[in-house]
Amino acid sequence: MCVIIHKPAGVAIPPALLTASASLNRDGWGLMGFDATGGLLRERHARVDVAELLEAEQRYRDVEIVMHLRMLTRGSTHAANLHPLPVDGHSLLMH
Repeated sequence: MCVIIHKPAGVAIPPALLTASASLNRDGWGLMGFDATGGLLRERHARVDVAELLEAEQRYRDVEIVMHLRMLTRGSTHAANLHPLPVDGHSLLMH
């Protein structure tokens, strides 16, 4: 099962949580949120690397984000299947 982690602005995600999530969900990761100016943030990565997760969490520490770590249950690990998925020009989806 995939893991979705909500991180409020100014709050750290414990490194142990990211490490544990990555050990069980190795089929890609992504994040979504808004930067300090209200611009949309979206990243998707086919390879799960704990150092990259920790760096992203630190980079976005001051803003609210949601991270998704995928465990493949259907489909492929192709980048098109990674979350967040675009809904339209202004909306993204994780499930």
